[in-house]
Amino acid sequence: MNEKATLRKLVEGIIGTALTDKEAEIFDIEQLLGEACLLNVIHKDSPKGIRANIQGASPLPKGMTAPDMVNEARSIDVNTASQIEIRDLPNFIREKMETSKEYQQRFGEGAQAEGGVTKDDIPF
Repeated sequence: MNEKATLRKLVEGIIGTALTDKEAEIFDIEQLLGEACLLNVIHKDSPKGIRANIQGASPLPKGMTAPDMVNEARSIDVNTASQIEIRDLPNFIREKMETSKEYQQRFGEGAQAEGGVTKDDIPF
C-alpha cells in the first residue's frame, strides 16, 4: 500500500478518497469485498491475445445501481488456505497464486496444485 503502488491507487479509486500513509498501512482490504464500483478497463494486445487490464476505479455515481453479484464474495489467503481450496480456484487465479513467494515457501518451489476437484472429492 505504498503511495505509488497500483493497489493503493485502485483502493483509493474505489473508496473515492485519498488515504494517508497511516490509513493505507492499516486499511483492511477485505472490507471492499462485494463493494460496487466502476472500473476503467483498457484492452491491450499480448502474445496470448487481447488482454483486459484494469486501469482505474471509482465509486458508483449517485443514482446508479450495480447489478447483483454473480459469484459470492470471498477471500482466500495463500498462507492458510487448504490445498482443496487452492485446487478449486479458477486456473488463472491458481496459477498466479502458485508463482507467489508465500506459496513457494509453504508448498515448495515449483509446486503446483492439481486441477479442480468436485464436492465428491471432499471427505466430510
